[in-house]
Amino acid sequence: MEKNKAELAAPGKNSKSSAELQKMILEAIGGLKYGQVVFVIKNGKVVQVERTDKSRLTGLEGIFGDGI
Repeated sequence: MEKNKAELAAPGKNSKSSAELQKMILEAIGGLKYGQVVFVIKNGKVVQVERTDKSRLTGLEGIFGDGI
């Protein structure tokens, strides 16, 4: 299973329990300071979880104080 993307199978084919889905959600948001978690839902079922981490750069200034 990839850390930033997980696919869930349709019922009857290696389907995930709600406890496993909750664990995946908690892992996706755990330690996330800036970014987003996206859930892709098809036919009323979560089929994919995507996590995007962002890094904030603070205190960086150019010569004239105008940022990077």
